[in-house]
Amino acid sequence: MTDVGGKGAFISAVAQAVLDGCADLALHCAKDMPGDEPETDGTLCLYPRRDAVHDVLVHPAGRKLDDLPAGTRIGTSAPRRIAQLSASHPHLTIVPVRGNADTRLGLAHAGEVDAVILALAGLRRLGRAGARSAARVVLPPCQIPHLGCD
Repeated sequence: MTDVGGKGAFISAVAQAVLDGCADLALHCAKDMPGDEPETDGTLCLYPRRDAVHDVLVHPAGRKLDDLPAGTRIGTSAPRRIAQLSASHPHLTIVPVRGNADTRLGLAHAGEVDAVILALAGLRRLGRAGARSAARVVLPPCQIPHLGCD
């Protein structure tokens, strides 16, 4: 989504902080790493054990994805999830959002979007997976079963 900074916009700033000595290390999800740029000097890639692959719909009233009415504004910038939602729930409106998990949750709770989609693994790492459990719905790994994603 080039209109919100493009893939790797945040990563570049964090990587530069490490190279400048302002941070000791940086950790990013592999899916967020741009694949079209060479790695900078000093880059080390490690692949820890994978956590949950599920995404979570966070709706302040706890509604489920299939129960959302036409025009509901869903905040996400993940190209994969945008494609899946556009195919499986074309009546929803995708709103590009950026920021950390707390920022994105705040957008939903402030009414700037009706709901957001976040990674379950990220919420777990932040200790937020159980927070507001009535307001989150774990989504299946793929919303388009006919593409063989089950």
